[in-house]
Amino acid sequence: MFIAQIVVPGTWVAHPDRDGQFELGVQLTQLENHFFEANAALHYFEEARRTRPAPQIGNWDADMQRRRQIHEHLVQELDRPLTIADARDIDFRSEVLFKQEEWAQGRLPSQFQMEPQFAFARAFIFAVDAFERLLAKLCQPQFPATLPTLHAEISASFPDLRMVRNSAHHVEDRIRGLASENKPLDRKPIAAGGINAPGGGIVVIGSLCDSRYGATMANGEFGEVDVSKISMLYLQRIFQGVLNSFDWIGPPQHLPRR
Repeated sequence: MFIAQIVVPGTWVAHPDRDGQFELGVQLTQLENHFFEANAALHYFEEARRTRPAPQIGNWDADMQRRRQIHEHLVQELDRPLTIADARDIDFRSEVLFKQEEWAQGRLPSQFQMEPQFAFARAFIFAVDAFERLLAKLCQPQFPATLPTLHAEISASFPDLRMVRNSAHHVEDRIRGLASENKPLDRKPIAAGGINAPGGGIVVIGSLCDSRYGATMANGEFGEVDVSKISMLYLQRIFQGVLNSFDWIGPPQHLPRR
C-alpha cells in the first residue's frame, strides 16, 4: 500500500479578505480531495490486480455434467416431445439456471474478475484529470507565480492524460469511429500497450498493459496513462509544491487524515 503523504504548511491560507480566504480554502480543499481520490483509486487498482482470482480450470467436466442435469430436468418437466423451439428454449433456460446456481454459490462471473482493474484505473485517470483542471483555474495573476509552472508539470508527467480521459468518457464516439460528434477518427498505427497494428485502422476503447491504461485518442493515436506509484509520486510533488506556494496561518497539518 502506498499512501501519498502531504504536509499542509498551516491551518488557514493567508488572504487579505475573509471571503477570498474562504473561497481559496474551498478550492485547495477540493484539490486535496481529487489528490486522495487518485491515491485511493491507485490502492484499489493494485489490490484488484493482486487479488484477481486465477482462471478456474479443472471444473469443465463437472460443469458440463451439471448443465446436463439441469437440461434433463427441464425436458422431464415439459413432458412431451420437443419441438425445435422447445429445444432452443431449454438450452437457453439451462444456461441461465446453471449460471444463477453458480453465482448463488459465490462464483463470480468471469467479466467481474477483470472489470475492477479497469474501473479503478479509470477512477485514477478521472481524479488526476479533475486535479489538473482545478489547478489550471488557480493559475491566475493574483495567486503565486509558481502555480503555472507546477501545472505544466502535470502535462509533462501525464502527456496523454486529457485525451485518454476524454476517450474513456466519450466511448459513444470512439466505438463509432469518431474523434468527436460528426468528425471521423483518423486511426493511426499502434505499437504500444501490447498492441501491434502497424497499418492502423483499429480503435482501442480501453486496454490495460501491466499498470498502463490505454485508449485511442481523438487525434487517432494510441495514448496511455500509467496507474502506478511513480505517477502518484509525480502528483504528490506537484500538490505539495502548490500548497507550499501559499502563505499560511496556524500550525501545520499532516494528510491524509486518520
